[in-house]
Amino acid sequence: QVHLIDARSKHPFIDEIRALGIDLDRGMAVRFNGRLYHGAGAMNLLAVLGSGDTFFNVANRLLFRRPYLARALYPLLVRGRLMTLRLLGRRLIGESGA
Repeated sequence: QVHLIDARSKHPFIDEIRALGIDLDRGMAVRFNGRLYHGAGAMNLLAVLGSGDTFFNVANRLLFRRPYLARALYPLLVRGRLMTLRLLGRRLIGESGA
């Protein structure tokens, strides 16, 4: 089961990530079986664990289940997110004052 947490919210997991110096503007974070994954590693983990036959899930598994592809493609996703936030006039997580 996946629990999504708003990185702009006050949450113990977000506080832990910040204390570790992880920049959530540069990549997502996932905790699984007590271990923390960040960026491409988190995306790879979610792809490997993912289930379902929706177009998104199948595409996600095909693209990100291989660590080398996850490492190559993940920076493009991050840049796309940053550009989208700027175009929408939204602040980055680190700029939100959260």
